Amino acid sequence: MPKPIDPRGIMAREWAVFAHKILDPMNAGEIQRTEMRRAFYAGAFSMFDIMTRMAGPDEEDDSVGAARIEEVHQELLRFAKALQTGHA
Repeated sequence: MPKPIDPRGIMAREWAVFAHKILDPMNAGEIQRTEMRRAFYAGAFSMFDIMTRMAGPDEEDDSVGAARIEEVHQELLRFAKALQTGHA
């Protein structure tokens, strides 16, 4: 039996987890929270748009789409590494 759909939405749950991990509850002001939420959703929207465009036409070989997705994955890994080392 499939899980019931969360009325808040998948992205709302992800935002809540992200905000809990990242935002300091004692020092993060409302402006910071609002701007972070906007950036989070803008990034999610951009990634969704990229992924749907990258899928390509149905007649295209799946390996082409998989290579595009891997390219994005590697770029995100490079960013995460730069972030960890203070270079992002």
